[in-house]
Formats: sequence, structure tokens, C-alpha cells
Amino acid sequence: MRFLRTSLFLVAAALLACAGCRPEDEIKQEVVTHEEREPLLLRVAILRHDDLIWFIRIDGPESAVKEQQDTFDAFVRSSKFSDKKDSPLVWTEPKNWKKDPPSPDRYAGFRIPGKPRELEVKVTPLSGKEFSLMKNMHRWQKQVNLPLSEDVEDYETKYLKREKIGDQEIQWVSMKGLGVHTVSQPPEPQSNQKQAVPAFQMNQETRLPFKFDVPDNWKKGEPRGGMGMADIYIVEEGKERCEVTLTRLGGNAGGVAANINRWRDQVKLPELSGQEIAKEANTTMIPGMKSYYVDLANPGDLRARIASSASSSRKGKRPGSSK
Repeated sequence: MRFLRTSLFLVAAALLACAGCRPEDEIKQEVVTHEEREPLLLRVAILRHDDLIWFIRIDGPESAVKEQQDTFDAFVRSSKFSDKKDSPLVWTEPKNWKKDPPSPDRYAGFRIPGKPRELEVKVTPLSGKEFSLMKNMHRWQKQVNLPLSEDVEDYETKYLKREKIGDQEIQWVSMKGLGVHTVSQPPEPQSNQKQAVPAFQMNQETRLPFKFDVPDNWKKGEPRGGMGMADIYIVEEGKERCEVTLTRLGGNAGGVAANINRWRDQVKLPELSGQEIAKEANTTMIPGMKSYYVDLANPGDLRARIASSASSSRKGKRPGSSK
């Protein structure tokens, strides 16, 4: 037995010695290029008033945005809050900007003519109760493919500047990166109503711009507040129980692409570009407005299944999918 052990040890030592004699494996580097990406500039003005956070944003090819930056900054600085419920924020509109039709998805939107694509200016309000500047910074950094800031000092020194006009503070965010510039479709004119319901006025009593029939086996749950107003419906089938949530959010709530990528991240799916999402999302039409249907699942990811199972035990949701 001793002889066998010694022999095995000597063989193993010999193999290790031979392995040490081989030349080291060459380390190769590969540069991945994204030809569709171009230099982008994203500029956002953040204003706080009462319990709302207002975002005024322009983004697009760096050279095109720089040409419009002085006009955009002057537009932001001209903005003033008023006591009127239907127009709490007013400004001086530039002559060459084309205003979008009213939409429940945002407070206001403008188009700036340009080649090869026009630029957009978006004005969106969100509830200030759950506002996180760091989360918004991370979302914008992802959109222009920048590394995420790990602490407040990083984005304070690199991307953020503050300005005060009278009693109003403006936080300016500027980010340069690479990406694909996409332009959303203008809102469709509201044919059945004179003006769309402004998103910032939406609350539990506001009538939705569409109607739906609630199935007989759905039970009404307790409504939730927070960032948006949500109606909850409970669906029970045998031992399984899930929730259907109807949420109203001010502004465009970050945009379709950002929300789909956020849901994909929740089930551990990779992030998609705007063009890929346009193919992924099933677009259907509710009379008078555009809607999207997204079905995401990643049953192969163990972490997603464990997290979903834990969430299911706490909230009564069915694991394995996010809609």
C-alpha cells in the first residue's frame, strides 16, 4: 500500500513538473465595436416644486444637441410655476420648436427639426415621495453606455451642476456617451376628447382614458399609492394566487424602453437596445392611444426563481413571470 501511494505521488509530481514546463497560454484581447452607436449627449434639468419632481430633457447626437443647448437652457430658465391646475408650469417657447399634441403620458413635448433625425424635448413630472437621484443617474448612464456611479461624489463631480434662479433651484445633468439615437412617435391627436388628461393630475378619482371589463373571478384588492396610483385585483385559481396591477404614473415614467429593461433585469434577462425592444414589444391599439403588451419569463435562472418564490410567499404572486 505504501508503495502504491508513493508511486501515485511521484506520477502526480511528474505531471505537475511537465505542466510547468509548457509555455504560458497566450492572453488574447478582442475589441468589440458597435458600428450603430454614435456620440450622444443627454442633458436634463431637474426642478422640484411642491410634491413633484419635474424633468426637462433633451438628448441625441452630440453635435446636434450642442447646437440647441443654449436655446434649451434658455427655455428651462424661462420656466415658472403657477397656481393654475391645468398649467402649473409655463415657459417661453422657442419659435422653431413644434409642440406635440396633448398626451396623458407627459406634461409636454416638443420636436426640433434636424437631420438625419429630429430632436425631442420632453417635460415630465413624477412624484417626489420616492424620488432617488442615484437611480435616475444610473438609468441615464445606461442609456448612453457609461459606467454606473458607485457613490454620490462620483456623479456630483462628473455630471451634476446646480443653479439657482430666484427661489428656484435647477439641477443640470449632462452626460456624454455612445448609443443609438431613437425618436418616439408623436402622440396621436385625441379624437374623442378635446384634450388629454394631464398625467400630473391623475389620481384615484381621475377617469382613465380607456375602459375595461373586470372578469367575474377577479376580486378588488386594497389600492396602493406611492410613485403612482395603483388598482389591485386578486386572481385565485386553486392554491395559486396572483395580482393584476393597474398603475398610473406621471410623465412618460422613464419611457417604454427603460421600463421593459427594468422588468427584464428583475427576471435576470440581458438589457436590449431601443431597436431590439421595438421588435420585442407587441404593439396593439386601444382606440385613440398606443399600448404595448410585454410578456417576460426566465425560468432557467435559479436566482430569479428563488427571488420570485420568496416574493410569492410574501405577496401572493405567482413565480416565474413578470408583466
